[in-house]
Amino acid sequence: MTKITPADIDDYSVKHGIHRHSVLELFAFEAFARRAAQVNQPFMLKGSLITRQYLGPQELESSQRQVADLDWVYIVPVDTNNVNHIRVTLDNWMLAVTETHIDDGVRFRSFSENRFWRMIDYAMDDDFPTVNTDLLVWIGGEEFEFSLDVSLNLKIDPPPVPLLYKPVSGEPFHLSYTVPLSLQIAWKLHQTIVRPRFKDLLDLIWLLRNNQIDIAAVWRALWDECQHDKADINLLKLLLDVDDPKAPGLSRHPLYTRKIKGYRGALINPDSLDEAWQSWRHSSVGGYRNNLASAQTTVHHVDLLPDNVYDVLKDIAHELHQSGLASLIAAIGVPRVDKSWRNICSRIFKNNTTSS
Repeated sequence: MTKITPADIDDYSVKHGIHRHSVLELFAFEAFARRAAQVNQPFMLKGSLITRQYLGPQELESSQRQVADLDWVYIVPVDTNNVNHIRVTLDNWMLAVTETHIDDGVRFRSFSENRFWRMIDYAMDDDFPTVNTDLLVWIGGEEFEFSLDVSLNLKIDPPPVPLLYKPVSGEPFHLSYTVPLSLQIAWKLHQTIVRPRFKDLLDLIWLLRNNQIDIAAVWRALWDECQHDKADINLLKLLLDVDDPKAPGLSRHPLYTRKIKGYRGALINPDSLDEAWQSWRHSSVGGYRNNLASAQTTVHHVDLLPDNVYDVLKDIAHELHQSGLASLIAAIGVPRVDKSWRNICSRIFKNNTTSS
């Protein structure tokens, strides 16, 4: 096993033009995942670490996608009324992972020394609770602290898939439970329906461009998500409307135009959608006046992003067409989610449910 040294951290930072803190974060996340793989309990890895595993060579070479968080899902259903049992289950997992020794130049503080789950009692009031804790790690002798999230009772359909995880340092390792690509894409499409974010559009472009997609599985998972929260799946048609550069479909999203009372903004709602893109792309602090994180929290090299939002929207429309998902979106005739998935989509799945 290759040991991470301070020189490795510096070299990776310089080679890829990435802030040293981001390198430490990536190394810490992957070291935790490596240990979790050895412990092999029913916890599924999702989020940006998995997104990176499905990127193409161009995005990986430029280290374009940042890792912003470390997200896990406990895939065994739990009784949220039994908080003590949940706490013990999570504690035992964290103890096993943080006390697993691997000779890779990384050492975690045992969870026994700072055993806590932030707001765990209050979190159990949610349908899909998420709890959070903090971990301390030494990477090449350098101390680093980060947070970790675990979600509970989250429906995972299609089920978790095994993955040979390829870290930036050290040998690949096998994870028994990771979020399926089809579900990852469905979640990002659902996010675009309910609260469009530029980072999800970029992820969708990269994931659709570089992978073979089971569009039937994507659509089934997306349909279930929309049925659960009554999200209007018809809004995805806005992503296909890119005929007019001055008025792309996404600019008419009800959240962007603030047609929903109390909305505080996934997009900052300036005079144009492109102005929102420019603010997100160039601002080092983000549009926090409307709760918008900056591009620098999503990608390492903002200068590699398209100059204007219309190029982004053309790319997402193109990838939706190439994958076959555009045909499903166009087939939606009523802007509601109360018709069955089969009634709307059966004719599209007669011959082929996959597309490259």
